[in-house]
Amino acid sequence: MYQPILGYRPATTTTSESNLLALVLLDATKDKFISPQPYASWALDSDDDWQPPTTRPDDDKKYYWDEDAYQADNSDGWVEIEL
Repeated sequence: MYQPILGYRPATTTTSESNLLALVLLDATKDKFISPQPYASWALDSDDDWQPPTTRPDDDKKYYWDEDAYQADNSDGWVEIEL
């Protein structure tokens, strides 16, 4: 079971680092914090990192995840960023 926790950490350096505000989930059974699920189709791997259901294309192009595109066609969810 996950318990949401809102965390705040003041900046500890004199650089342009901003104060951080993050929502994390406490997994009490694993006794560790896990980031919220970024998309409904993503799943946790064995290291408790969220992974997409399809692999990002391995080329020199930039992509973003489109959950709606994945839900419409489960073979892909990556959309190329056209510059």
